[in-house]
Amino acid sequence: MLSPWFGAGVAVRGVEDVAREMEALFRQMEPSRARQPSVQVREEEQAWILTLEIPGVDPDAVEVTVQGSRLSLEGRRELMVPEAYKAQRRERGGWSFSESFHLPRTADAERITASGRDGLLIVTVPRLVEPGPRIIPVSN
Repeated sequence: MLSPWFGAGVAVRGVEDVAREMEALFRQMEPSRARQPSVQVREEEQAWILTLEIPGVDPDAVEVTVQGSRLSLEGRRELMVPEAYKAQRRERGGWSFSESFHLPRTADAERITASGRDGLLIVTVPRLVEPGPRIIPVSN
């Protein structure tokens, strides 16, 4: 079948062809199942503060572990959909993340804390408390 040409060789196609191409484009834009969250590491006098952006992730779905000198953070966001839900287009989906950090020798792994709220995971890695100088008396 011949199609009329317009301009620089653009053929007029049926609505089904355009819909098929649009669907393929949307599939390419679908978010990945695994992501790397944005991370900010801030160094303070008493601790390092790690802030990860994890929108939509329930803090109960996050696991923070320390093994040796490695701090590991893992989590998952599940897509909650009602029964019999049928989307015309879906740009949101479930996803997971996994991040690891090497702890410095001066980190106190026993006192690491983590909290999550408002789409942020905040991990505090305290520094080891170094004893101050000890004055040794000189005897005669």
